[in-house]
Amino acid sequence: MHDAEKRDPQAVADAAARDFLAHDRGTFGFLGFALAEIGPGRAVLRFTVEARHLNSAGVCHGGIVFALADSALGSASCSHGIQTLAQHADIHWLKPARAGDVLIATATEVSRAGRTAVYDVAVTNATGELVATLRGMTRSTGLAVGAGLKKK
Repeated sequence: MHDAEKRDPQAVADAAARDFLAHDRGTFGFLGFALAEIGPGRAVLRFTVEARHLNSAGVCHGGIVFALADSALGSASCSHGIQTLAQHADIHWLKPARAGDVLIATATEVSRAGRTAVYDVAVTNATGELVATLRGMTRSTGLAVGAGLKKK
């Protein structure tokens, strides 16, 4: 049993979120994502769509929405104190988001067994309309959050 599994699950999630954010080099600072809530197997991210996130059709680029959902998936999956990596993700874009829209990505653990876990992510706008859904699978590295990967 890892030390993380012996402590209070919410305290583990809080500490994991601090480590996760401290080591994130791309999405949170670069794209403007914010962690709104964290708990064991659950994470909520918020993001305001800006003009720089729009595609040629004038709506938020699907890759940005995917990055938001994937970041919620990663935050929720790492909330147990063990670093995980996405192994598979399937997204469905349902409604376009526009400049000024606030998007909320809520990731919820569906199953966690051994080194594999499954998460559902709902991306909604501020009025609660579903913008996208993502189902993702993660794989534990067995290392603490923020430890990086060992080269083989």
